[in-house]
Amino acid sequence: MAEERQDACYKQAAKNNWSKNPCGSRNIKTRNFDNLTFEDFAQLDKARYTYEYWMQEEFDNLDLKDKRVLEIGYGMGSDHLQLAMRGGTCYGIDLTPENLPICQKHLELNGFSSKLCIGDATELPYEDNFFDVIYTFGVIHHIPKMEKVINEIYRVLKPGGIVWCGVYNKNSWFYRCILLPDFVFSGDFKRMNLKQRLSLIEYPHKNKNILVTLTTKRELRKLFYKYKVLDIKNRSISRDYFKVNGKHILNEEEVAFLGSKFGWYNIVIAQK
Repeated sequence: MAEERQDACYKQAAKNNWSKNPCGSRNIKTRNFDNLTFEDFAQLDKARYTYEYWMQEEFDNLDLKDKRVLEIGYGMGSDHLQLAMRGGTCYGIDLTPENLPICQKHLELNGFSSKLCIGDATELPYEDNFFDVIYTFGVIHHIPKMEKVINEIYRVLKPGGIVWCGVYNKNSWFYRCILLPDFVFSGDFKRMNLKQRLSLIEYPHKNKNILVTLTTKRELRKLFYKYKVLDIKNRSISRDYFKVNGKHILNEEEVAFLGSKFGWYNIVIAQK
């Protein structure tokens, strides 16, 4: 019972955080999420794919045309739009009710649609062997019992279907060389535990109750044991980590190389 209560608290904390501050919303000027415009969404998408520039290549590598595609955790819909633009018949599930009308409008303003719902990824409301592709980025590491989500994904994937899953990397430059040293030398360890400090990485950096799970490639291979793991790679590292006197000391190619070794995300591509 205690574990169930804790899991419920984590889920509620996630809902509370992203209902008030949808993921990516800090990149747009308005706080009126009921009346977002085409320009607001364009600004949102531009910011996302300028910072995570490598994602367009990942989308292009997914074979989505005429495929049944599910996104777990669609948020404001930037990635969902990219999936739809590449020919997928899209479905989406998200824990936060406020995200549904935002994502829906994002798609509609760009001439697309999707079968969106609100729900818990540990109990996907779809029949067995339903989807060709399942995409989830930056989501399941916030869900208690991540292995249950991975098993649910397996259940609803068709044989031969592909899952593309991005989660935080325990061996990333950010965690090992930025967050951990700061946790110690700033004195944060006197005021909170490491789990709470990890929660504070999520915008707006005020909620200490969000679950943040970091994993290694080895741990992910164990979690995806039912699948044929096609690849696990690292992506995403900020050029701003490498500055001296306010100036970047590495070029974009060098940063991209470091991102492929010590990036903040582990990307799992696996087949049922």
